[in-house]
Order: sequence, then C-alpha cells, then structure tokens
Amino acid sequence: MAEYSISAVLDGAGFQLSTILVGISCLYYTYIVNKRRNLQNKLFIMMLVNIVVTALCSLTASFLSPVVKGPGFAFDIYRLTQYVYFVVHPLLAPMFCFYVAIITGATRRMKSSHRFIYQSPMYLIILMALVNPFTHWIYDYTETYAYHRDSGVYVLYAVNTIYFAAAIVILFFFWDAVTSRIRKVLFFFVVLIAIGTVIQLVIDGVHTELICEALALTAIMFSVESEETRRDVNTGLLNSVAMSQDLRRALKSGQPFHMICIKMQNPLNLMQLIGQANIAKLTAMTGGFLTTLTEDETLYYVGPGTFVIRREGTDEEEDLQLARKIAARFRQPWDFQGRNNVFNAVVLFVRIPEDVIDMGDIMMLMNAPMPRGFVPTEDVCRGVGLDNILRQSRLEKNILEGL
Repeated sequence: MAEYSISAVLDGAGFQLSTILVGISCLYYTYIVNKRRNLQNKLFIMMLVNIVVTALCSLTASFLSPVVKGPGFAFDIYRLTQYVYFVVHPLLAPMFCFYVAIITGATRRMKSSHRFIYQSPMYLIILMALVNPFTHWIYDYTETYAYHRDSGVYVLYAVNTIYFAAAIVILFFFWDAVTSRIRKVLFFFVVLIAIGTVIQLVIDGVHTELICEALALTAIMFSVESEETRRDVNTGLLNSVAMSQDLRRALKSGQPFHMICIKMQNPLNLMQLIGQANIAKLTAMTGGFLTTLTEDETLYYVGPGTFVIRREGTDEEEDLQLARKIAARFRQPWDFQGRNNVFNAVVLFVRIPEDVIDMGDIMMLMNAPMPRGFVPTEDVCRGVGLDNILRQSRLEKNILEGL
C-alpha cells in the first residue's frame, strides 16, 4: 500500500480524464446551443453519455487496480466498473451505425427483417457482456485478483468493426443524401477511432481509444449537430439551408412525403406597408401560429413571407386538411401592432413524387413569385395549379437564360 501513488495513477489516467472533460463539455454545448431533441440528437447525446460513463469506469479501475489485493469492497467496486464498461462501451458502434442511417435517411427504407439483421450482432455482444461473470468469455481475474482480457474481447472488436463498416456502406449508398462536409466528418469519425483502437492494442497501457472517440464526437457535434447554419438568426426557425439538406435526404430515401408551402403575396409591397424592421415581427407572429400546428423540426422559414412545412409518414387527407386550415387562417385578419391586417397568402400543397420528383422542381416551386392578384381555383393550390406555376417558372427561367 505504501507504494500507491495518486499522482502516478493520474499520470497514467490522462486519456481517461481528457475523455471525461471533452465529453462533459460536448454535453453542455449540446444542451445549451442545440435546442432540438429529435431522434438524431438524442442518439448523439447517448453516444456522448456512453463515452463519459466508460471513461469514468476506466478511470475508477485505474485508481483501484493498484490497491486490489484480495476480496473486499475495493475489489467489488473494481469488478463493477469493469462490468459496466463492457456492457456499455460496445454499444457505441451500433449507435453510430444507426446515427448514420438516420442522417442519410436509410432508416426510412429499413424493413422489419433489415432491423432484425442490424440488431442481431448488438444483442450478441450485449448478451456476452451480461453473462461474462459466469462464462468469463470477455475478461476474468487471476488467483491474485489481477484483471486480464480473454478471447471474447476480440468478438467485441469484430462486431464493432462490422458496424463501423456497415456505417460506411450506408454512407456510400446514400451518398447524395448528405453534404460533402458531413461525409468527411463521418469518415473522420471511423478513421480516428480505428487509429485510437490500433494504438491501444499495440502499445500496452496507452488508452487512446476513448479519447479518440471523444474527439471524433466533438467533430460531429460542430459539423452535424450544430444548428448555427440551419437556423434563421432573427426568428430561430429552420432556414432554407436546413430545408435543402432535409429535402435532399427525404428524396434519397425514396419514401413519399408532402410539403405545404405558405407564400405571402407581393413580399416587396408587404415590406413597404409594414416596414423592413417589422418583417421579423411579422415572421415571428405567423411562424408562431404555424409552430402550433407542426413540429419545430419540420417548419422552415425560406424568406420574407415564405414558409414550408415538411410532412412525412402522414396521411394525404390529413395533410391536405392542415393546408386548408392554414389557408383559412390567412384569410382572416391578424392583430399586428394594434391594427387588424389581412396578409394575403397562397398555400401550396405538394405531393412527392406525384407532383414533383426532384430537388430542382421543388426549389422552383418554393422560390416562384406569386403574380399580383393570383387566386387559386381552390382554397389550396395543388395539382393543375402547381403545374401552371412550374410552367411559368420554367418559361421565365428559359427567357432569362436566353438573354
């Protein structure tokens, strides 16, 4: 016991301490800066919690290892930390693979049989970790209570490798569903973890795997999870950049979905009527109404007087009724700055792929100006009305390109 030195243990536990600090910092940043809590964000938080918990277990084991000489309280805690480590940490690779599937939209194509195949290796390694106290497949303790890994640990590494490889395969199949920056960051994640794992396997006593995972998740946090480039500064709503990214992902998935576009007529005249400074207030007021009808992550503010709602996995009649409800509200006056004002708007109801099939036509519809006095034949513009808007937009585009 006299030879035990806390400073010596801390010198060898630098990677674990760094992992904990980086992980906690990322959790704090994610909770403070990123307000959304969709499945993608929750899964990212679970990955951060995973590395923090495993780093804490590894750090605790490093402190206790020199003092464990036999049965007792210290050995029980030491054994518990190892158990938690091997139950929790192998889940990082399956979570990352599923995270990539969510980002690329691959989950929309997953059938029940696909999910079973995807989850089977994960259940295998969980079962191996849970029953290890009886089977000693993954790790065990010698007669002198010294910890050592067994052959089962290589099964864990093999399964994790399969999940990371599957994530890369998914990324290749859905290459166009994400931006070049996101692709590079996801590749960086896999490469950095591979480097950290190899170093840890080759050099005894160097725990680089966890810190590499923490650094890789930090890169994902700033490049994928950060919404600074996806949010409108003045309104806090998702912007056109976010809409393009999400629509590209939805189109690549091949699943049908609907869009509701609200376009206030003559936005330039609107600015002259209420003033440029009040556009943000008007957007906040109308956007606030729309957020009561749909989730925040499906509502986009594209530009002055233009909003888009993305609807996935919902019934067409249900979405059409929502569009009609919005159109009816815009026919009523708004209490704006102490006066009742009617802000005329055209509501477009777009079915993908029935009405449009590619990103070009979608953006053309979203950006097409509504002619002065334009009145749709129905309360919601759809079907033939959309064809007329697209035809006019293509004609104007051809004329401009010919000049």
